[in-house]
Amino acid sequence: MSTDAERREQVLTEYRKKLQKHKEIDTKVRQLRDSVKGLRKDYDKTEDDLKALQSVGQIIGEVLRQLDEERCELLLHRGSQETSPAAAAACFDKGMLKGS
Repeated sequence: MSTDAERREQVLTEYRKKLQKHKEIDTKVRQLRDSVKGLRKDYDKTEDDLKALQSVGQIIGEVLRQLDEERCELLLHRGSQETSPAAAAACFDKGMLKGS
């Protein structure tokens, strides 16, 4: 009879260990799910930011000639499109002009 009691005690001890291990793994899984949720949110925000940047485009201006001290004639490029020359006031920093 004592062997049955010992066996039962051994099985119960193993069962308790398994339950404890299961709780620990369950906690880790929940933490990982929360982490994945946060990473997905960051990824979606980054994708939205990239879409916004791509939709804005970039305008590149080429100085055709100096009209006077304050103004110059520009040829504007928008991606692969080229627009007609336009006169512009000095609304840009002349120090940022790059020679070609």
